[in-house]
Amino acid sequence: MRAVEEGCVGETLGALIVQEQHRAAVDPVVKRALSEIADDEARHAELSWRIVRWAIEQGGPRVFEAVQSAFRTAIEQAAKNQALQPMARAGLGEHGRLDSAETSRAIERGIAEVVRPCAEALLSAFRA
Repeated sequence: MRAVEEGCVGETLGALIVQEQHRAAVDPVVKRALSEIADDEARHAELSWRIVRWAIEQGGPRVFEAVQSAFRTAIEQAAKNQALQPMARAGLGEHGRLDSAETSRAIERGIAEVVRPCAEALLSAFRA
Protein backbone atom coordinates (compact mmCIF):
# COMPACT_ATOMS: atom_id res chain seq x y z
CA MET A 1 0.00 0.00 0.00
CA ARG A 2 1.46 3.27 -1.11
CA ALA A 3 -0.20 5.22 1.71
CA VAL A 4 1.80 3.17 4.22
CA GLU A 5 5.08 3.18 2.30
CA GLU A 6 5.17 6.74 1.03
CA GLY A 7 2.95 8.43 3.58
CA CYS A 8 3.15 6.83 6.99
CA VAL A 9 6.77 5.74 6.73
CA GLY A 10 8.28 8.01 4.07
CA GLU A 11 6.64 11.30 5.07
CA THR A 12 7.11 10.62 8.78
CA LEU A 13 10.82 9.94 8.33
CA GLY A 14 11.10 12.87 5.94
CA ALA A 15 9.63 15.20 8.55
CA LEU A 16 12.03 13.91 11.19
CA ILE A 17 15.05 14.30 8.91
CA VAL A 18 14.07 17.87 8.03
CA GLN A 19 13.66 18.62 11.75
CA GLU A 20 17.24 17.42 12.27
CA GLN A 21 18.39 19.59 9.37
CA HIS A 22 16.58 22.55 10.93
CA ARG A 23 18.38 21.96 14.24
CA ALA A 24 21.75 21.88 12.49
CA ALA A 25 21.15 24.96 10.34
CA VAL A 26 22.49 28.34 11.40
CA ASP A 27 21.34 30.66 8.63
CA PRO A 28 17.94 32.17 9.60
CA VAL A 29 16.61 31.99 6.04
CA VAL A 30 17.54 28.32 5.78
CA LYS A 31 16.06 27.61 9.22
CA ARG A 32 12.78 29.27 8.25
CA ALA A 33 12.56 27.31 4.99
CA LEU A 34 13.35 24.02 6.74
CA SER A 35 10.76 24.77 9.40
CA GLU A 36 8.10 25.23 6.73
CA ILE A 37 9.18 22.05 4.95
CA ALA A 38 9.11 20.07 8.22
CA ASP A 39 5.60 21.32 8.95
CA ASP A 40 4.43 20.32 5.45
CA GLU A 41 6.00 16.86 5.75
CA ALA A 42 4.40 16.36 9.16
CA ARG A 43 0.96 17.32 7.81
CA HIS A 44 1.40 14.90 4.91
CA ALA A 45 2.42 12.14 7.31
CA GLU A 46 -0.52 12.82 9.61
CA LEU A 47 -2.95 12.67 6.70
CA SER A 48 -1.46 9.34 5.59
CA TRP A 49 -1.89 7.82 9.05
CA ARG A 50 -5.53 8.96 9.05
CA ILE A 51 -6.11 7.54 5.56
CA VAL A 52 -4.65 4.17 6.54
CA ARG A 53 -6.77 4.06 9.70
CA TRP A 54 -9.86 4.86 7.62
CA ALA A 55 -8.94 2.18 5.06
CA ILE A 56 -8.69 -0.46 7.79
CA GLU A 57 -12.03 0.65 9.26
CA GLN A 58 -13.68 0.41 5.87
CA GLY A 59 -11.93 -2.67 4.52
CA GLY A 60 -11.82 -4.91 7.56
CA PRO A 61 -9.50 -7.89 8.08
CA ARG A 62 -8.31 -8.13 4.49
CA VAL A 63 -7.14 -4.51 4.46
CA PHE A 64 -5.71 -4.92 7.96
CA GLU A 65 -3.51 -7.77 6.75
CA ALA A 66 -2.37 -5.75 3.73
CA VAL A 67 -1.52 -2.77 5.94
CA GLN A 68 0.35 -4.94 8.41
CA SER A 69 2.40 -6.43 5.58
CA ALA A 70 2.98 -3.01 4.02
CA PHE A 71 4.34 -1.65 7.31
CA ARG A 72 6.72 -4.60 7.66
CA THR A 73 8.02 -4.11 4.11
CA ALA A 74 8.22 -0.30 4.28
CA ILE A 75 10.10 -0.29 7.59
CA GLU A 76 12.57 -2.92 6.34
CA GLN A 77 13.11 -0.93 3.14
CA ALA A 78 13.61 2.35 5.00
CA ALA A 79 16.19 0.71 7.25
CA LYS A 80 18.04 -0.69 4.23
CA ASN A 81 17.91 2.58 2.30
CA GLN A 82 19.52 4.56 5.07
CA ALA A 83 22.90 3.21 4.00
CA LEU A 84 22.34 4.66 0.53
CA GLN A 85 22.10 8.27 1.74
CA PRO A 86 24.70 10.47 0.03
CA MET A 87 27.39 12.02 2.18
CA ALA A 88 27.15 15.80 2.36
CA ARG A 89 30.34 17.72 1.88
CA ALA A 90 32.03 18.91 5.07
CA GLY A 91 30.89 22.26 6.36
CA LEU A 92 27.34 22.09 5.04
CA GLY A 93 25.77 21.14 8.38
CA GLU A 94 25.28 24.76 9.32
CA HIS A 95 23.27 25.11 6.11
CA GLY A 96 20.97 22.27 7.09
CA ARG A 97 22.70 19.40 5.29
CA LEU A 98 23.20 16.19 7.22
CA ASP A 99 25.93 13.77 6.35
CA SER A 100 25.09 10.11 5.78
CA ALA A 101 25.83 9.10 9.37
CA GLU A 102 23.56 11.83 10.76
CA THR A 103 20.83 10.90 8.30
CA SER A 104 21.16 7.21 9.23
CA ARG A 105 20.87 8.03 12.92
CA ALA A 106 17.78 10.17 12.26
CA ILE A 107 16.19 7.32 10.28
CA GLU A 108 17.05 4.73 12.94
CA ARG A 109 15.59 6.93 15.70
CA GLY A 110 12.55 7.74 13.57
CA ILE A 111 11.82 4.07 12.94
CA ALA A 112 12.40 3.06 16.57
CA GLU A 113 10.77 6.01 18.32
CA VAL A 114 7.99 7.06 15.94
CA VAL A 115 7.14 4.76 13.03
CA ARG A 116 7.19 1.38 14.78
CA PRO A 117 5.30 2.58 17.88
CA CYS A 118 2.69 4.41 15.79
CA ALA A 119 2.25 1.44 13.45
CA GLU A 120 1.91 -0.90 16.39
CA ALA A 121 -0.63 1.39 18.09
CA LEU A 122 -2.66 1.66 14.89
CA LEU A 123 -2.62 -2.07 14.22
CA SER A 124 -3.33 -2.95 17.86
CA ALA A 125 -6.53 -0.94 17.70
CA PHE A 126 -7.84 -3.36 15.05
CA ARG A 127 -6.53 -6.72 16.26
CA ALA A 128 -9.35 -9.09 17.17
